[in-house]
Amino acid sequence: DQLDYDNNNNSKSSSSNTVEQINIINTIQAHTKAVKCLSVMNGHRIVTCSNDKTIKVFSFHNNKPNCDIVIEKPHGDKHDIYSLLCLQDGVIVSGGSDGKINIWHIEGNTHSLQFKLSIHTLPVIKIIKLSNNRFASCSADKTIAVLSNADPFEIHAKLKGHFGYVWNILQLKGKEWLLSVSDDLTIRSWNLRSYEQEKALHKICRRIGRVRRRIVYSDLE
Repeated sequence: DQLDYDNNNNSKSSSSNTVEQINIINTIQAHTKAVKCLSVMNGHRIVTCSNDKTIKVFSFHNNKPNCDIVIEKPHGDKHDIYSLLCLQDGVIVSGGSDGKINIWHIEGNTHSLQFKLSIHTLPVIKIIKLSNNRFASCSADKTIAVLSNADPFEIHAKLKGHFGYVWNILQLKGKEWLLSVSDDLTIRSWNLRSYEQEKALHKICRRIGRVRRRIVYSDLE
């Protein structure tokens, strides 16, 4: 999850107004309840997680999907899966409503739980890859965690500053900055070298329901 900027710090977008039609190749009836996340593994498999408390790994042969692996209740009977990431070859990371981050090893059509990391105290909302062999998670506990992406998956930092659920995070492409957005109506910028907060955009959003946001005005401090 990296945002591409040009040399003038402007976000890049296409100048063409042409809209191409994209045809549906296949529809997969993957789960019995809402699908929350999707990630790509090894370029030829996809991994999904759902409110039906399963993680599924699909492969494709002649454009026909096949479910190779089903991980039942990866965060236990009482907890949902909120986030998912294929971290590297054969490694899946899942975040649950229990606040834990689980590391799964996938080999062929088998799976095993390698690590269960107690990182957050409330649901893990999103997990993303970072540069320099790291990944990050954000949570309803108002924090962001930065971890190494290999055994023993050590935590580098816990970023604190938000006053509400942290809903999304992304790294600016080619830069050691992490951006985060929250229920506290701010966007915050974090230095991924010092792990300190650099800037905060205040009062930029207006609440619409619980999760929808719209930019209204900004005040850069």
